[in-house]
Amino acid sequence: MSRAQAPRLTVALTCWDILPNVAEAPRPADQLRSCLPFLDEFLTATWEPAALRILGLSSTETTLDPDIPNEDFVDGPEMKGYVVLADGTHSSDLTLLVAP
Repeated sequence: MSRAQAPRLTVALTCWDILPNVAEAPRPADQLRSCLPFLDEFLTATWEPAALRILGLSSTETTLDPDIPNEDFVDGPEMKGYVVLADGTHSSDLTLLVAP
């Protein structure tokens, strides 16, 4: 059975900043393998490496409390958040999640 080349798939592990073991598994693929090994095995067995991206996402960089306003967000959340790329580096460009 050959692996899929299309459609391309991006998996975003959200709430990156509060996931367990992020320090020990700083790359998104390692974190997925650690937390959800069966899903990781399915994805890597089904998609060609060039057609599969596994990224991390922290949309706010912090946990928000519904009862206590966070002063960092008074002027808007536009400058918050980051994407964790496959190699573990962070980028503030959240559009990378939908980039080809």
